[in-house]
Amino acid sequence: MICSPTKTEMKKKLLLSLILFAGSWMHSAQAELIAFYTFDDEGDPFADSSGQGNDISGTVGVEPTWGSDIGFGDTGAYDFSGGTLTAPIDINAGVIPDMTWGAWVRTDNTSPGLRKIMGHDNGGWDRTIGLDSRNGQFRYTSFTGFGRPVVGDLPGPESTEDWTFIAASYDSAAGTVSVYVDLDASSVADELVAVTETARWNNGQGSFAIGGLRPDNTAELWDGVIDNVFVYNEVLSAEQITALRNNFQITQSPVIHSFVVNPGFINSGESAKLSWEVEGAENISIQPTSLQNAKAKGSLHIFPAETKTYTLIASNGAGNVQAEVTIGVDAEAVEPSITEFQARNNGTLTDKSGNTPDWIEIHNPNPFTFEIGGYVLEDENQRWVFPARTRMQRYGYLVVFASGLDEPLPASDELHANFKLSSSGENLRLLAPDGKTILSDFSDLPIQERGISYGTDSKNGKKGYLNPPTPGEPNGKVLDGRVKDTKFDIDRGFYDEPFTVNVSCATPGTSISYTTDGSMPTPEHGTRIPPNDEFSFGQAAIEISTTTVLRAIAFKPGSLASNVDTQTYIFSKDVIRQSANPRGFPTSWGEFTGVNGGSQGQPVPADYEMNPAIVNANPEGLTEALMKLPTMSIVADPEDLFGRNGILSNPFGNVNGIGVHNQRPFIADRLASMEWIQPDGEREIQINCGVRLVGGWSRHYRASPKKSLRLIFRSQFGPAKLNFPIFGEDEIDEFDKIQLRATFSDGWVDNAHPAQFLRDPFMRETYLAMGQPGSRSNFVHLYLNGLYWGIYNPSERPDGNYAASHFGGSESDYDALKHEGLRGPGQAATDSFEVIDGTSERWKKALTVSGRDIKDPAVYAEFKEYVDVISLADYVLVNSFLANMDWPGKNWYAFGRRDGSDGGFKFSPWDSEYSLYNLNGNRVDISGSNTPARFYSRARGNPEFRLLFADRIHKHAFNGGPLTVESMVKRYTEMANHIEPAIDAEAARWGDNRHTRQGRRDYRKSNWLSARNAVLNNFLKNRPPIAISQYRAAGLYPSVNAPEFNQHGGFLDDGFDLTLDTSSKGTIFYTLDGNDPRLFTSENDTITTLIEDDAEKSVIFVADAADEPPVNWNALGFDHSGWLKGTLGAGYEKSGNGRYDPLIDELFDFESLATSSNEETIYMLTDFWVDDPSVFNLLTLKVRYDDGFVAYINGIEVARENIPGSPGELVPWDENALSNHSDNFAEQFTDVDATAGVPHLRAGTNVLAIQALNSGRASSDFLIWPRLEAATVGDGPGPSALSYSGSIKLESSATVKTRLLSSSGQWSALTEATFTVAAEAANVNNLVISKIHYHPLEPSEEEIAAGHDQESDFEYIELLNISKKTVSLSGFNFTNGIEFQFDPSIVSEIESGGRAVLVSDIAAFKFRYGDGIKILGEFNAGKLNNDGETLSLNGPDGSEIWNLEYNDSGAWPDSPDGGGTALVLIDPENSKENQALSFPENWRASSGNEGLPGRDDRISFAAWLSNQPSPDPNADPDGDGLNQLLAFSIGLSKKVDPSTFLPNVSLESLQVGENEELYPVISIRQRTGISDVKFEIESSTDLLNWSPANSVLILTQDFKDSTMLRTYRDSKPYKDKDNVNRYFRVRVTSNL
Repeated sequence: MICSPTKTEMKKKLLLSLILFAGSWMHSAQAELIAFYTFDDEGDPFADSSGQGNDISGTVGVEPTWGSDIGFGDTGAYDFSGGTLTAPIDINAGVIPDMTWGAWVRTDNTSPGLRKIMGHDNGGWDRTIGLDSRNGQFRYTSFTGFGRPVVGDLPGPESTEDWTFIAASYDSAAGTVSVYVDLDASSVADELVAVTETARWNNGQGSFAIGGLRPDNTAELWDGVIDNVFVYNEVLSAEQITALRNNFQITQSPVIHSFVVNPGFINSGESAKLSWEVEGAENISIQPTSLQNAKAKGSLHIFPAETKTYTLIASNGAGNVQAEVTIGVDAEAVEPSITEFQARNNGTLTDKSGNTPDWIEIHNPNPFTFEIGGYVLEDENQRWVFPARTRMQRYGYLVVFASGLDEPLPASDELHANFKLSSSGENLRLLAPDGKTILSDFSDLPIQERGISYGTDSKNGKKGYLNPPTPGEPNGKVLDGRVKDTKFDIDRGFYDEPFTVNVSCATPGTSISYTTDGSMPTPEHGTRIPPNDEFSFGQAAIEISTTTVLRAIAFKPGSLASNVDTQTYIFSKDVIRQSANPRGFPTSWGEFTGVNGGSQGQPVPADYEMNPAIVNANPEGLTEALMKLPTMSIVADPEDLFGRNGILSNPFGNVNGIGVHNQRPFIADRLASMEWIQPDGEREIQINCGVRLVGGWSRHYRASPKKSLRLIFRSQFGPAKLNFPIFGEDEIDEFDKIQLRATFSDGWVDNAHPAQFLRDPFMRETYLAMGQPGSRSNFVHLYLNGLYWGIYNPSERPDGNYAASHFGGSESDYDALKHEGLRGPGQAATDSFEVIDGTSERWKKALTVSGRDIKDPAVYAEFKEYVDVISLADYVLVNSFLANMDWPGKNWYAFGRRDGSDGGFKFSPWDSEYSLYNLNGNRVDISGSNTPARFYSRARGNPEFRLLFADRIHKHAFNGGPLTVESMVKRYTEMANHIEPAIDAEAARWGDNRHTRQGRRDYRKSNWLSARNAVLNNFLKNRPPIAISQYRAAGLYPSVNAPEFNQHGGFLDDGFDLTLDTSSKGTIFYTLDGNDPRLFTSENDTITTLIEDDAEKSVIFVADAADEPPVNWNALGFDHSGWLKGTLGAGYEKSGNGRYDPLIDELFDFESLATSSNEETIYMLTDFWVDDPSVFNLLTLKVRYDDGFVAYINGIEVARENIPGSPGELVPWDENALSNHSDNFAEQFTDVDATAGVPHLRAGTNVLAIQALNSGRASSDFLIWPRLEAATVGDGPGPSALSYSGSIKLESSATVKTRLLSSSGQWSALTEATFTVAAEAANVNNLVISKIHYHPLEPSEEEIAAGHDQESDFEYIELLNISKKTVSLSGFNFTNGIEFQFDPSIVSEIESGGRAVLVSDIAAFKFRYGDGIKILGEFNAGKLNNDGETLSLNGPDGSEIWNLEYNDSGAWPDSPDGGGTALVLIDPENSKENQALSFPENWRASSGNEGLPGRDDRISFAAWLSNQPSPDPNADPDGDGLNQLLAFSIGLSKKVDPSTFLPNVSLESLQVGENEELYPVISIRQRTGISDVKFEIESSTDLLNWSPANSVLILTQDFKDSTMLRTYRDSKPYKDKDNVNRYFRVRVTSNL
């Protein structure tokens, strides 16, 4: 606590000091104090106390706020935030050649930036002092007159609490400027930091600004308090300035560290103890006791007879301080309560770690200390108990951080609860120690606002929002709701000419605050436009003449401000001329790390400029290029992007919770605005979100200045989801995060391979084309705070949310993992994983299972419970086929349901920027310990997986599959054509960056075109045969060729002869029932051990290049007679556990040879005998190894585990394994597929050669011990397999599967195709969507017990064939609303007049609706929207078949929305236009409960009439006045008063333009589901001549008696212009 003299005393003291300087220390007679602004006089705070009459002459911008006790020593001062004061003194060098000035200041912002205390700018800053972040570190400084700050060792601010003294003197004779700084001016113990540099000065303004750069604008404004500004017309010496600082020191008053009473409650006659600890006091007393001159630390027993307050008074020469405690005697305590909390803390309160978690405030209303230990805080999910002996001071407030950390820290420190608060609104309670009694209840909370708290009004107890938050203090008045949102009369987009945008708010009395630098406008920050009066609406007219990011709010005292709205206005002519030094942007982006070159700590030069050479060559073309892709604009506070703690200044700031070089705090996600602008202006969106920097090696600025970002959509920042079709209308449109990929290695900033920006998107698109879960993406032009940032690739992140969106369920149902990210600068991770959703338990279990004998069918079956082997095969296939050379140790994602119900982990490629380049790259023999590569390398040992892999190759790389040349070229060409028109813009932005490890480049569109042609004409056209040969060499694709059809699938004409052919010898088998023609059986399998565990081995240990064996050491016949001989493993064990000792032959124990200074390797040779190699078709190497090895048979590489390099590459003796191989795995024999060695076996002697590597020097252990097995796996044709002997004539549609069985017993890969016979493809004339059950009834208890606990489990869509022929859906797909692909390899047909359904959950559907209904499949993802949505059915070629939009309100039937019925198409056989399917009059509720899926629910009048006593439709057998046709049609089933069922006509008033008209409204009751009755509304003016009325359906109401009331409004007013009455009737007819 600081004690200070009175304001008058302080003013006199400082003025006296300054006068002494002027009178005693002047260098010349003319020197004098010419201005002194103490700001202490409340009546005239602008006054100049020097006596010179230079009073402050005015303000610019937002007038600073004066406070009587906010200054240095609690004196008067001004708080600056948005404006300046003007001092009328001309300090130009020609007027005052020599001068000294300064002030005492406190800043509210310690982040780097440009903020001036006093300013007199002339373009070089000259005589200006303040904070500056240019030319190195952030510091207090002045300027040299060269546009450069004084540097030296000047410090920057460290705290917002400290007062800083700063002065600067300008010496014209010496030509120097000197700056003096004391960061903590409250003490004179510190020496002033002083720096002098050469200077020169030019003339500037004729006055100077206090609180900013210059007196005529609001540039580089100070943010904080300024006090005691002084100006001398002389150069003061360092001693004089030090004395000036010293004579205005603040004497510290005593500090009371503690004053407590224990216990806080007593009964009469009992005692309590007062305890205290004080520092710096000359006297200590406690009243009302007699204690005086107490010790600094002590205690006192007291015996109060009643509740009493005790006051401790500590004093010294500077003043006194007090503390109070109250003890309750025979008192009844009032329970504490929650008074305030904040769920979106943006800096209101910081914990001891520098974080800003949620917080909850508890109030003690008692006049005595209260023990709150044992009380309970709870939210909707968790409880937290206050630690024992937690005390609250009398009338005090206690803050608990709701951080989720659950840290019961000492009462003198901070408390952390075990839960966090939900900003989307939840329940929060304080409970008594019994855990039941509710003391405070905040239920059904509204959405919580960023930076605003919620609590109770301290005066009336009313609950509401509080601003400002007051943690630890009494609350103010709660806010009166929120003002209305701001409206912009001109929307975001591209513009050519200047314009004025009007920002308004429809709440009276509101002000508008706006910014144009990206920062968040607030009532305190921004340009503020007040209302004309309290009744006027907020209004601001803003001139826009250049690219501008405009952000605005509306606010009103006592109300919650509006949300911040953001609009980006882009002027292309400005963008293409983007400056190298745009105003308001820093000249550097953080610091280099020293990795990839560049000195550690050296500033990263900023790069903003568009290449002038490209711009000047074709400005019009460049302008057009900016319009060729959608635009995404990210707007954020400049400090959050480029500031000291900004995401772009700290690219490693969110890596493992540490900053660059482990010195800076964790950089959390930053609040931002995202706008999407279509080039044609047809679609746009703005949403607030979080933004963070992401990436691996690209985080290094020497690798890439263009950073990848992630947008995060959660309630902390704005909406919890982005609902926008960012990847196209036919794709998922709900996201919680989007990756903005900068295409690092495939872009010009790195250009690892010639830049295309397409390599990774092409990999993912190809994977999607293979039917696998690839990440969808798009391309945009990205802008950051209005500056063009280049072409980016927004992409889905394949995490738990992605899985739930595409495969159903919720995010919490999934485990999702990925490669481990960068651990820090230069610290790349490989062959490791990190969990991004859920847990790693199933992943670890899958790794364990994969390490067992996977040839065993039982083990393989268990393996398939954890791993989707088809996804695994396709994942490895696409990466290896496209030669991804930066994989598999990293760049992967995997996800799977935690309960395993989805068939195991699925895999998704990622960051494949090193693909499509290395034509001969071989990525077939990959392996790993913790990645998908481990699953693949182990599964290869199973013959079923091997043939499955071959089948996937044949499916995708032949017969027009997605890996065929024609498919790949078409796909790549389409993608390239999409971005080609925009490439010039990227070239201009980043093609000339000179600051990466690649050095300066000058890339143009011509470079991109050349690289595109190389991909298309070299790689894609030549890669397939090379890849196939690699798979064949590895035993993954059979040497026998698969059969081929003379027509591969599709529609067959009647009598078509389907033939099969192959160039290989053997028998072709095929099936027509969907089964594989090959039947796997393990009954005839034989396993032969070629090398036993104890076989003799020859070994050498190499730790020196001189001992490396010759290159032919692994060849058959190499002389290894001089090598060591033994029968066990080789290696060493240095650790004390002796784990490997039993496994190592005593002759092969190399512990004594292993040192920490050398690399090491073991070479091992084992001879073995083979009688007849032709009987084997499988080789398995069983190896105990630590950490990696490469194996050869007869000199040919057959396996490589955990070893760098590609198959076939020689491994140097001093190479290291890629990573550690766990001791737990190393002790066991691990199966490694070596079938690639089968063709290289020879009858007689063979040799197995192994080179083993350790993971690095100074390893504690090393091990290698092999065993070799060969197998003969036998299988034959399946029971439904037919032997092909001639052409096949198909009589019905079928999927034909065929293989060749060679004479040697080897099966070919599978060829399959679906043929449609006697059927036609679906189209608008033969197929309709006949029912939509979008909101079923809630599940029953029986259904819940069976595991079907969601309404959506019972959703379905019914399709009806309305033609005379069978309809085929093979290859068709649903996109909007739901995702479903009709597999083109499966027969999907509906017979004439038949119905079939697509369902949400097959098991649930059958449980509720029974069997016997044709089910076409399950939705892949999504569920039908209860509020209505668009459904689209597309053909195999992407053409639209049906596109309809249903709804649940207005004219649409109401009972399908949860009432137990389905939405049914009326008269489905009557073919309708696409548009008509979205009209509600064409739909009704089902007549049967749940819609009777698979059946016709219509009721025929003819059928009904045939069961009546009289078959005459005009008869009236019950005499109610209605014939049988009318009675049936309106649903009248018994004799009742028909008036309630008959049509009704009324008049409805409707506003049309400026007129109000009466329109006829006709309501008609109808039986639901009638099929052969027609209702027509007719009108007449004379009751004689009738014509059809033009009416519009406006309402449909469903009744439980299977009737509906449809209400129509006529399109013309009741009376025409001649005032003629109109009459209406309903005509009911039947086709009988």
